[in-house]
Amino acid sequence: MQEDWFELLKARETASYPPKLLFYRFRGPVMTIGRHTHKEEVYRSHEGSRLKERTVRRATGGGAIFHAGGMCYSWISRGKTTRSGRNECVYWLRDMLLATLEPLGILGKTRDPRPETRARTLGSWCAFEEAETDLIIGHKKLGGMAQRLFKDAILIEGYLTLRRRETIWMERIAARGILEKHSARPVSLEELAGRPVHYDEIVSRFMHISHDFRTRSCPA
Repeated sequence: MQEDWFELLKARETASYPPKLLFYRFRGPVMTIGRHTHKEEVYRSHEGSRLKERTVRRATGGGAIFHAGGMCYSWISRGKTTRSGRNECVYWLRDMLLATLEPLGILGKTRDPRPETRARTLGSWCAFEEAETDLIIGHKKLGGMAQRLFKDAILIEGYLTLRRRETIWMERIAARGILEKHSARPVSLEELAGRPVHYDEIVSRFMHISHDFRTRSCPA
């Protein structure tokens, strides 16, 4: 995620900087936290305290996310960015994700998340919260995005849960925490598709879809 920040600085300093889409993943157990998240709040949970030495702070907002082989992605673009322009960019990325997942046969269950639904847990864990740009399948959360807006550039960071072991870890948080009745629950692509879904497979689909999307007006 340090690369995201370097690319954002390049975008702000280079007038001809083209929009860039990055993919990456964390192989081992890693926890990322938003730029405003207090580490101590997350470390109050047993699971969070186990990852003190493997915590990465994101340049964007949001709470804590557990990563163990899932997919992360970033979008960096330059231009005079307004809040409405940011929203266009976020939904453009979300539409690409939905088109990428369509062949897996899970989109019949997709719904828009309830606005401003937040979970009360031991720490600020993203898996139990719903935001307007999250991917909610049925009543479960598959992934989400966070943004960092500047007057001349935008950074969007997102994640997609691929493996069952990632949701197992988060379920331990749910068992120890206090959740609201309508809080989201995490789910992985492996569970929804009924088979292992690999990082390279999703990135390849994403890149193929993105070429089609680039024929449209790409938000900046």
